[in-house]
Amino acid sequence: MSARKIGFLILILAFGGIVETAWHVRENHFAFGPEGFRVLGGRFYGPSFTFEESAERVVEADPALEIEVRNSFGGVRIVPGPGPEVQVKLRKVVFQPTEKKARAFADRLELRLKEEDGRLRVGTNRDEVGRRENVGFETHLELLVPPDAGAWIRNDHGRVEASGIAWVDVRNSFDDIRVERIAGPVKIDSRQGAVEATDLGAELTLKSRHGDVEVVDIAGPLDLDVQHGRLTARRTAEVDAKVGYGHVVVEQVQGDVRVEARHAGARIADVSGAVEVQTSYDGIRLGRIGGDVTASTREGGVTAQTLGGDVHVRARGDDVSIDGFRGPVDVEDEGGDVLLVAATPITKAVTVSARRGGVRLEVPPGSRFELEAESRRGDLLLDLPGLDLSGSDAGAAGRATGTLGGGGARVKLTADDDITLAPASAALPAEKP
Repeated sequence: MSARKIGFLILILAFGGIVETAWHVRENHFAFGPEGFRVLGGRFYGPSFTFEESAERVVEADPALEIEVRNSFGGVRIVPGPGPEVQVKLRKVVFQPTEKKARAFADRLELRLKEEDGRLRVGTNRDEVGRRENVGFETHLELLVPPDAGAWIRNDHGRVEASGIAWVDVRNSFDDIRVERIAGPVKIDSRQGAVEATDLGAELTLKSRHGDVEVVDIAGPLDLDVQHGRLTARRTAEVDAKVGYGHVVVEQVQGDVRVEARHAGARIADVSGAVEVQTSYDGIRLGRIGGDVTASTREGGVTAQTLGGDVHVRARGDDVSIDGFRGPVDVEDEGGDVLLVAATPITKAVTVSARRGGVRLEVPPGSRFELEAESRRGDLLLDLPGLDLSGSDAGAAGRATGTLGGGGARVKLTADDDITLAPASAALPAEKP
């Protein structure tokens, strides 16, 4: 290739780089106006002036009115008011080098209220004004509404707060959401912001991307989808959660818990109902579960205490430890050891398979079962008083069969490494969840 062609190719590549950089600047909200640099990451910077005294109105309304709020580049706050009316206040923040210029621009910003089909629509004329001039400004809305009213909120680049009303449906991006003391259902869709929901009287449906979520004291069922953020749920009703690239903490639940976590771990404790949990690339920790447990993890282990129902565990890549089970147990572990400590005499089936690991089972007095044990490459350490191994072929093939307490449910233990049966008094302490 000639030097001229090489030079021409370099020019083309350089021009393409300039165009791509300009596009990224535009898409990521960097702007240079007549007054200089004014937007960075969706936020305005520079000298600013606030005006709020001239934009307040009172609207008589049905107490059960539905309120629709649309806004951007500013916060929205809705709280119960003193009477049946709706009061709306607009606070305007204008980014200009002088108060005179800022006031002239602010005077053109108006609060827009419109009642239609049982709904009060609240907003501003910011789209009309913003198209005409290259001026940075924020519009913050504060509403006092009847306690029986519900709110439908659409906002971006501003914090949303709602409390003490009938119901809320909110979608917000690039800032946080807080809702509390809502009597009815709550629906939240959040992007690039944290979410906090407390003291809700009915169901919560939530979708969050790139932000931590904390929900506390929720009376209704929870349907949660949290990606790229930590989920914490405490003192709630039934929980159904999907989480990716974060962590899950669920505690004190009156009902069942279902968690699907990708590239995330889970800690679940004090649940009255059943637990179904699936994780990948991190482990599972369980404590004080009243119902059945179904746990599956890839590239992680399982640590559990005080399980009241049936237990089904599938793990790969780490150990499984269950201290205090009462019902039947079925465990498959690939790449780790399995430790089981029974809380009550074993009279129900226990089935354990440990590939590339060993098994230790702690047995309380009064247990009754039929044993089948096989270690492929390890030893059988069956030092358990009362265990009858008569007729067993343990010595030659690493296999043993026997009975305890006259027989009963089947206990089948299979491992690549050692298999140990020991009295419960010799139990090893399990790690607390």
